[in-house]
Amino acid sequence: MQPTETTFQKKNLVEPEEVFDLLGNQEFGEEWTDRARQILQGVIQKPKSVKNSFLRDKYMANKVYKKFVAFLNDPNVTIYVRQKEGNEPEKWKGVRCSLDRKYFLLIDQEIHPEHGPMDIGYMSFWIEMPKDKNLTVSKNAGAKPKHDKEHMRSIFLDVAETIEGKITHENYAYHLARFLGREDAPKSSWVGDHLSEEIKEENIKRGFA
Repeated sequence: MQPTETTFQKKNLVEPEEVFDLLGNQEFGEEWTDRARQILQGVIQKPKSVKNSFLRDKYMANKVYKKFVAFLNDPNVTIYVRQKEGNEPEKWKGVRCSLDRKYFLLIDQEIHPEHGPMDIGYMSFWIEMPKDKNLTVSKNAGAKPKHDKEHMRSIFLDVAETIEGKITHENYAYHLARFLGREDAPKSSWVGDHLSEEIKEENIKRGFA
């Protein structure tokens, strides 16, 4: 059930999928399609024979997912939620949230002193959007490091899946550049400095001492 027409028009509420795709277009331009989002949601399953195009879409979807969660937690973004079916959408009063990948529900979270973020509720939600659909509020200021070490580690296994046999710093750097689809991907020297332990562990799993 959609929010009432009055609420929808007055607050200019838009579906989370629409904002997600806007962020995807902002980040990747014409390369972005809803296929990336469908992979994230599990609508498109991982094929038996993994192609570079699938890996590229998966990478883009994961990157935009992280950007979208940051967007939702920006204090300048206004979110409306429906906690029960049939209720009118109301302004979300929480302080921290995440996103359910499959159904695009808002995950209301609180911080546990020992366990960190804990999920306390799942809700349908909409985002109050400026009439010109300006998403500049989601941009972070300041210079960024050339290569995000944590991100490169998070996609290590996805890249490793594209490599047969023993992994070296050189062939990993080559496949990483293909996976990322850009020329300024980390070189073999960077891979050796930051991913050598992950490569060593993966090679051991594959039977290469």
